[in-house]
Amino acid sequence: MQRVKRVVWLLLAYMSVGWGDYLDTLIEKAMKSNPSLEVMQARLEASKKDIESAVLFKDPQLSLKFNALYSDELSQRSAERMQSDAVEIKQTLPFFGKRQTKEKIASASTALLQEEFRALQSKLASSIKKEVYTIWQLQAYSSIIDNFIMLTRQKAKLFESYTTTSNKHHMGLMSANLTLSNLLIDLSDLKADIAKSYAKLSYLVACQIDPIDINLTMPPMPKMQSFTQRLSQNSSYTAEQKSLQRSQAELRLSEQEYYPDITLQAGYYTREIFKDYLSVGISLSLPVYGKQGIEIEKRKALRLSQISKVSDTKLKLYAQLQQLYYTMQNAQNRYEIITKQSLPQLEHMFDLSGSSVSTGAGLFQYIDLLKQHLNIEKKRIQAIGDFHRARAAIGEIIGETR
Repeated sequence: MQRVKRVVWLLLAYMSVGWGDYLDTLIEKAMKSNPSLEVMQARLEASKKDIESAVLFKDPQLSLKFNALYSDELSQRSAERMQSDAVEIKQTLPFFGKRQTKEKIASASTALLQEEFRALQSKLASSIKKEVYTIWQLQAYSSIIDNFIMLTRQKAKLFESYTTTSNKHHMGLMSANLTLSNLLIDLSDLKADIAKSYAKLSYLVACQIDPIDINLTMPPMPKMQSFTQRLSQNSSYTAEQKSLQRSQAELRLSEQEYYPDITLQAGYYTREIFKDYLSVGISLSLPVYGKQGIEIEKRKALRLSQISKVSDTKLKLYAQLQQLYYTMQNAQNRYEIITKQSLPQLEHMFDLSGSSVSTGAGLFQYIDLLKQHLNIEKKRIQAIGDFHRARAAIGEIIGETR
């Protein structure tokens, strides 16, 4: 059975060199060509234009007027003093500081979109990693089942050549053939799942992915502190902070609305036989109905809500980090039990049963051990896959984009 173990490890280690670089290449391709990122990038560029326009004055208003007192004497421009032609212009000047506050709001909105863009990058990188790890797991299952199919056929053929055709021996062959059929069914399911995973990975990377050979092992358990120190880099958390900055700027703008904008007006009036004259004035709104006060209270409530949301997001992220860290610990514990206890015991049992395959009972026992060994190997691979997928999910939480 040592040959089985050696073949399994060789299959898992095949083409292991440079697979990490290949994974980085996939992520880099996705960052350049994924349509979802392109959409977010376009939104971000559009948002930057809002910053430029936030500090600009409103466009002036130009009016041309034709004043006539009597509709039946429109062509008679000297009948009355009030008959005139006029050019008027108006310009609204915002109260001091409003333009700067609007610029802060626009900047905070853009910064919020930047964090959402970075969060999408982290999620995409994490999704690609998890899908690659799933492909590794499925391919490892497939390789092991291929190997066990070969072993089952070899033992059944050996058993058939050394035994008679008694009922007892016939049952042993039937059991081996039934096990072989189940393995072939499992292999067919795995091939379909692998094809589905490749299709999903191709979508994430936005290009067709050729079959890949990678290797995963169980690495040492990282310290929790190495993750908690980077928790503040989470894009969701920083996005909530940017949203808080925007809420504070919006509150400041609502307070400034107590001070109305001033509109300057100027006009030049020409008359037929009377002197031309110039008109200058100002206008402003009067905050007498309390609308501004209501808006201030609303903005204060929204700011307090956002402060609570920032705290809640930090607690939520820490809880998610703990859950994923425990998943990694559990996966490593399962792996240690399997490699240090379960597999050595199975190896010894295979050695004891290997010489008795020439009898029906021996083949039954061997097939049973084969099933147990396959189950244990699948659990070992599952543990490695769970560990790396949890680590990829942690990467999204701490803001990794590679």
